[in-house]
Amino acid sequence: MTPDTDWLRDERSSVARDKLLGIAEELFFRHGVAAVTMRQIADAAGCSRATLYRYFPGRTDLHLAYVDRSTREIARTIEEKTAGIAHPADRLTAAVLVAVTGVRENPALMAWFSPDAAAATGALAMSSEMIGAVTRRFVDLLGGSADGHDAEWIVRIVVSFLIVPVPESEVEHLVRRYLVPVIISSDPARSGPDHRPVL
Repeated sequence: MTPDTDWLRDERSSVARDKLLGIAEELFFRHGVAAVTMRQIADAAGCSRATLYRYFPGRTDLHLAYVDRSTREIARTIEEKTAGIAHPADRLTAAVLVAVTGVRENPALMAWFSPDAAAATGALAMSSEMIGAVTRRFVDLLGGSADGHDAEWIVRIVVSFLIVPVPESEVEHLVRRYLVPVIISSDPARSGPDHRPVL
């Protein structure tokens, strides 16, 4: 039985995709995101490039899928660690710290913010529908703008902290001083008693 047949027998696309993303993650960590080719991923997975392209039509598609998978994992962590925080300003600050720390503590994710990958990573972060949806939902819970600009600003801030690292204490200070006042509205119509409570 050829390696490709093994892959083709797995009709559960999400399982196969996840296996391929796990293999890609290891290669990103070892060689750097910019250096890893589709051929290398296929070879490491024991499948042909044709099979890999069946799941990911191109390199950008694979990168976006990886970013989306990582976003879901970080979003779950943020939800778990901030669910008990009632005050919107404190919850937003904690969420940014959890996101930044979560990426920093994962060497495979930090590979995306190395000098040779940072620009492409920033572009992916801004174009990822998953990152956008998760951030917009969080902003909505905090009473922020529904037009998406608040969410975009949060993503830009988090990416900047990862590309140009600053100490955690400084992250908190900068978030409270320059991000919270923009996202957490003082408008009673958006943050008053009639607004949907932050869960």
